[in-house]
Amino acid sequence: ARAATTPAELVHAMRNDARSMVVPLVLCDDEMIATGGPDLRQLLADNRDHVPSLLLASPAGSLGEDEAGPSGFINVLLKPVREQPLFDALVSVVVELKLESKQPVEKVVGQTEFITRESVKPKRTAVSDMKILVAEDHPFNRKLAQLVLENFGATATWAVNGREAVEKFIPGGCDAILMDCNMPELDGFEATAAIRKIEAEKNPERRVRIIALTANALVGERERCLAAGMDDYISKPFTAQQVYNALLAAAPPPAPPTGALEQFNPARLEQLCKELDRAPVQDMVGEFLGEFPGRIAELKKLEGAKNWEELERAAHSLKGLAALFGFQKLADNFLVLEDGAEANDPVRVQAGFTTIDEQAEIAMRHLRGWLEGK
Repeated sequence: ARAATTPAELVHAMRNDARSMVVPLVLCDDEMIATGGPDLRQLLADNRDHVPSLLLASPAGSLGEDEAGPSGFINVLLKPVREQPLFDALVSVVVELKLESKQPVEKVVGQTEFITRESVKPKRTAVSDMKILVAEDHPFNRKLAQLVLENFGATATWAVNGREAVEKFIPGGCDAILMDCNMPELDGFEATAAIRKIEAEKNPERRVRIIALTANALVGERERCLAAGMDDYISKPFTAQQVYNALLAAAPPPAPPTGALEQFNPARLEQLCKELDRAPVQDMVGEFLGEFPGRIAELKKLEGAKNWEELERAAHSLKGLAALFGFQKLADNFLVLEDGAEANDPVRVQAGFTTIDEQAEIAMRHLRGWLEGK
């Protein structure tokens, strides 16, 4: 491999070395594309047939909609790039070059090019079967969202503005919405309000989880999103793991094998091990076990002090961790606490505490067993 640290070095390498490479390939950072300007973009486009290029892109996007964007590359990898997605992309390039075949491209709404990589076996994760709606007006960001979801084996319905998101929303037929906050027609806050109004009228069995995507990292932005009816908040630039964790909290509970709600779904932890390696996940679980009793005690203190704001925040955090580790019933308990605290309703909060000790003990027992390899 040859490294280029400036657009000029990349241009020189492509013009002088590319045709002599066994498998010519360019890994190009989005900031270099933006700095290199029209000349570099034109060079990449002119050499696309024999020098395929992979774009390494930030979720925030260094490129404008009118610049090279995803359509100028055979694939886009979301930064920070993990080893397995990069390996899959490189293998796909090598195989396709040897077969002298091109990626089939399917045009979808907004003129974003969505690439189907048939040579890579679809992945299966805990969010693969979720019904997801993505509301994003920028074609480049829609492409990035598609690639993130593909990495989890998931697909989505797409909306290019807030009004279209409301029109495509089906009460009870959607598990999660990735909602950009800044969109035309209706912004993310207005679209969320409209969707919550529809749910209030239709009263579906399960409320859709709305996850805000925003480039506004100002203090209080998360609270603004939650006050608007959203359930979670991800600040751009985000990582694929942040998106996965947010979606995981909305994954429908697995069908219980014996007629009772399954207490523990170890597939969630095993999926984390595949993505992050087993050792750090085991360390994380060990730390959680050490802290968990104290955090439950803290919840009870906050309830006794009627500190609803801090109780809502603490329950929200534990809800996400419980779902992440595969304890959906426990996560539902924390959701009751969170909703009750948000409404300043001591009766609903007390209802959330009814089985919390029992569920916490079950969770700790399962996690200890998982660590011991049982």
